[in-house]
Amino acid sequence: MTRTTPAPARYRFLAAAASCLFLMGAPLTAAHANALPASFVFVPPATSPTFPDMAIAIIRPVIDGDLAASGHADHARHHLLGQFTRAAALDLAKIVTAKGFHTSGSFAALDKLSEIDKRRATLLLDPHFHLNLAVANGSATITGGIDLAYIEPDTNEKIWIEHVSVSPFARPATGAALSDAELTNLLGAFYPVMMRQVWDQLDPINIRMLAVKLVGD
Repeated sequence: MTRTTPAPARYRFLAAAASCLFLMGAPLTAAHANALPASFVFVPPATSPTFPDMAIAIIRPVIDGDLAASGHADHARHHLLGQFTRAAALDLAKIVTAKGFHTSGSFAALDKLSEIDKRRATLLLDPHFHLNLAVANGSATITGGIDLAYIEPDTNEKIWIEHVSVSPFARPATGAALSDAELTNLLGAFYPVMMRQVWDQLDPINIRMLAVKLVGD
């Protein structure tokens, strides 16, 4: 919009905030927010006895690989992948809680934790999703894995990386590239399968032993 006079400071601030939200992948209009209706939900199937003295701070997952590359230049897909990682952060916290630990977060990045946040945490959990997307011969397939990095809060040292194997996941595709709707449906079907594999492979006893050793050192 062309302005003939300088805008008041509060309006300049709101405009700048809107620009930041766009760059971060947040929807600017209701129509755009509804363009890719993705629902990513996982409910842990069980709960474990609680370790009352253990708290794990969750960092929001980062996606790399071909799947992440598809969202770099496309705002709608960037927003979709943002929904994916935000949901994964929430569900990782639910999984860790169901496995018996207190949680905090999720935090947007490792450097977003305050000193108080770090002092309250026994471990930091920094997840990285390495996911690739291939479309060929009438099929769209997601492959890759997940690295769950456990970090010592005071030093930010990675003390253990647990690799979660993700089984290849395929759905029919109608062309050489996925439409937004096809990608939404693919990720929506893949998400609970992926999170179930995280659930199955995350061992609370290993985490407990790691934390006890850390405190003992």
